[in-house]
Amino acid sequence: MFKRWYFNGQARANTPAKLETAVISSEFDEYRVTLTTEVKKRYYLYLQRVAELKLQIRALTETGNSLKDFKFKFEKGEETFDSYNKVQVQYSEHQQTKVQAEANVFIAKADLEELLGTKIENVK
Repeated sequence: MFKRWYFNGQARANTPAKLETAVISSEFDEYRVTLTTEVKKRYYLYLQRVAELKLQIRALTETGNSLKDFKFKFEKGEETFDSYNKVQVQYSEHQQTKVQAEANVFIAKADLEELLGTKIENVK
């Protein structure tokens, strides 16, 4: 009465209802794979943003230490105002970069939590 239908190379259904069930199951499997892939992409992006923030924090700390040294030397007359000013500009740029890195972490975290449906801290 019904022909045997082949789905993904296997004989799966011999009635329209079984075929529909097989199609729905396949679509769900495809959706699950796509969702898993997207969660992984967002998670890896989040990890990348966290690593970038750590680098920016380290760079800001190092520039802050240099600024203190240059200020001390400038006040003693051992450094020129131009050199001291350059370090101040670098410090300011590192502060701005750190703020941007923090924002990138928050955005990446929000994007990931959007797919997870919960806070990252709640995931084990």
